[in-house]
Amino acid sequence: MAWLKRLDRFLLAIIAAAVIASLLPAQGVAQTVLDWLTTAAIAVLFFVYGARLKPEQALAGLKHWRLHLTIL
Repeated sequence: MAWLKRLDRFLLAIIAAAVIASLLPAQGVAQTVLDWLTTAAIAVLFFVYGARLKPEQALAGLKHWRLHLTIL
């Protein structure tokens, strides 16, 4: 169990969430609510990350139009 002490707590939380979700999947109204909350959490995560960028960094990222076109 020494390897368990070396793992990051966040990684353990992700693994635990995946195991719990596999054993006890959301159903009914809970599924709809969790779907909405997941979408909102992802949107907030991207917004907070983008809000930390300096305007120069954001404009520099927009100049990579070929990469954006490939991803799109």
